[in-house]
Amino acid sequence: AISKIQRAQLTTCLLRLAQRGHYSKSNALCNVAKNVFGVLAYVEPSLVLPLVVERFEEALETVTATHQLVAALDSLAVCIRPLLLSPTSLGLDVDPHTLLAQALMATLPGIDANDPPKTLAVLKLYCSLFSSVGSLCPPPCPLSSDPDSSALYDVSGPSALHLCFPEWLDLLLDRLFTLFCNLDHPAAHRNTAGDGGSASPDPEV
Repeated sequence: AISKIQRAQLTTCLLRLAQRGHYSKSNALCNVAKNVFGVLAYVEPSLVLPLVVERFEEALETVTATHQLVAALDSLAVCIRPLLLSPTSLGLDVDPHTLLAQALMATLPGIDANDPPKTLAVLKLYCSLFSSVGSLCPPPCPLSSDPDSSALYDVSGPSALHLCFPEWLDLLLDRLFTLFCNLDHPAAHRNTAGDGGSASPDPEV
């Protein structure tokens, strides 16, 4: 077994390597960096989670660098569970539940028919978040008399995401329906694939 100091030193070294490949144009290198963040977030959350959150916030402010936002979204998605399990004293500006609620609202514009990678990264973040919340914060029992038993749905509860869920859900559905309406029909791709002028052969000939 290694000491706490050695563990922190090893985590710092691995983080430096992961940061170099985080925004790489190589998808394989980005995936490795993302997985390193996800694993190390369980080992030394105080070192990893503030870095992941900081990169996510910086990527949101950088509108032109889409690949950075996709990488930051993927990294945050793999760190959802350790973020929810971590104590509030991690050097973050806000507590994890408030942070994730803000992330849900801030990433809604990322659902864009013209940017499939970013849209996929946003939806993966949502799936990771709600699957983790569902398992780490069990739903309230309707027969329970405990006032905190509805913490998941009541913003006053200690385990709640500080989010007006109905309002967010309306915004999400609006973005999704807009996305579906603006998706290209597969037939359009088939019709434009043969611009060389040669007609496709009749399958019955």
